[in-house]
Amino acid sequence: MAKGLAKLVAVLILAVSMAGATWYYLEQSSASKKLAAAAKENQVLGQIIERLAQERRMAELIVTDKHVENGKTRTTLLFAQADAAGQSGPAKTITLSGEMVHIAAQVIKFDRDYVRHNDPLRGHSIALFMTIYGSDTAPKDGIALDEPGQAPKAYATGAGEFEAGLWRDFWKMAGDASYASSRGVRVANGQEVFGPFEVGKHYTITVEADGGMNLIARPMDAVYRAAVGKAKE
Repeated sequence: MAKGLAKLVAVLILAVSMAGATWYYLEQSSASKKLAAAAKENQVLGQIIERLAQERRMAELIVTDKHVENGKTRTTLLFAQADAAGQSGPAKTITLSGEMVHIAAQVIKFDRDYVRHNDPLRGHSIALFMTIYGSDTAPKDGIALDEPGQAPKAYATGAGEFEAGLWRDFWKMAGDASYASSRGVRVANGQEVFGPFEVGKHYTITVEADGGMNLIARPMDAVYRAAVGKAKE
């Protein structure tokens, strides 16, 4: 009798131990899955935050000469648009009148969900340069940079007809929020960057993934200084 009871107790202890081990394993497995899911979610969130913060280089400007002539400031600069890969194309030499230099553009900002999910057509704001002009010149008399209604030749994204349609319908989207939304566009408006551009500075125009244009100035490096000096010879 005693032996039978001892065996029963042993079996019960074994069963409880096995149940406990199974429960522990399942809990650990569930915790591991939760940790893996949380890590994956954090990775995705990190990628989204990174995409929202991205900037695309649109153009480079270098002032080669700035002087006063007949009481007016004359600024000569090199303007080069960047392609989709951020590489600068051929530079244009432009001379403007006025202390301030203005660059006007049309900017299209897409719904943020498209940017978050890296949509192939609408994953980054795009911009079309319109004119560049000095502060002594009326905006309507500025020097044209891109052809209105056409995708920028320098950095067309490869979206083809979709992007071309956006630029053709730009002002319609700017004035009709419902129509803009149907194209996945959050904002379509004109924007300028401007400033008293200086000799010895290297200026970069960028466009944010979910925002507008920025103008960034930094000292000109030795390579550009040498190129400018050679051009003046």
